[in-house]
Parts: sequence; C-alpha cells; structure tokens
Amino acid sequence: AVGAVYMLIFCWGILRRDFDVICERPLRVLIVVFAAYALVLCFNFVFALIVQFFPDIIINPNNQAVMDYATADFGPMAAAATFLAPIVEELLFRAGVFGLVRRRNRVLAYEVSMLLFALYHVWGYIAIDPIYLIYLLQYLPAAWALCYCYERTNSVWGCIFLHMLVNGVAMNAAQLLS
Repeated sequence: AVGAVYMLIFCWGILRRDFDVICERPLRVLIVVFAAYALVLCFNFVFALIVQFFPDIIINPNNQAVMDYATADFGPMAAAATFLAPIVEELLFRAGVFGLVRRRNRVLAYEVSMLLFALYHVWGYIAIDPIYLIYLLQYLPAAWALCYCYERTNSVWGCIFLHMLVNGVAMNAAQLLS
C-alpha cells in the first residue's frame, strides 16, 4: 500500500498523461488488453505442460506465499494483488524500465524489463535455492504481454488493466480452488 501511494504521488504526471491516451481510444485499449490476456493464458498453459515433465519441481514459492496470505485474510490480499501491485509494478517495469530503455533500443527494452519483472517475483527464493530460477520462465510470458500491451496502447494504464485482470482472475480462481 505504501508503494502504491508513493507511486501515485510521484508518478501522477505519467498516470494523468497516459489516462488521456486511453480515453482517446478506449476500444483499442480493450482489444489489446484482452488479446494480450489471451496470449498470457496460452503461455501459462504451455508452461504448465512443461512443468508436468519435471515432477520434482515444487510449487512456485511466490504463488504459495500469496495463497498463504490469502488463506489468512483473502480480502486485503486480493486487493493488494489485484489493485496495488499492478500500479506499482507497471510504473516501475513498463513506464520506468521499458519506457526509458525503449528510447535507445526496443528489443533491449523488452529483454531488460521482462527479466527484471521475472526476477522481482522470485529473487528472494533464488537466493535460498537456485532451482527456483525455473520460475523465471513462468513470469516471462506475462512480462512480454505487459510490454506488448504498453507499447501497443502507448499508455501505462493498458498494462495496469492487463495486470489487474491477470492477478484478479488468478486470485478468484485460487479462492474457488481452496
């Protein structure tokens, strides 16, 4: 929550500017967001198939931590994962890293932003056991889709909405399965 407030205060100009962009072409933004979401679903399905061939691999520790918190108190965790995390992460990794690096090199912007986003989700676990590097693969497709969405909508709000959709569906699915 503190990070989200910080980002809202210090990145208000970016959020306001990019909000005008999506207001000019809301249908295009929706199409890009849902197309990118469909790609995330496809990539996640492929990752799930690949992981089946490695029965010794344990569950993603980041996902497990989120589920543990959600089991204890679903409402605040779902709100944080669905609304706060996307704002912070998209301002950092898409408007920040991707936006800055893209000015010099588009391909490098994708690579750096995707890798940092994936590492952000598993770095603490990798320090404990390098086997968790496998979970970088789980975050790279979503990171690519978020970069694609940012680039196609020309607005941080497009990838914030996509990230909210991904996390919101995941939180609701997890609650239904628990």
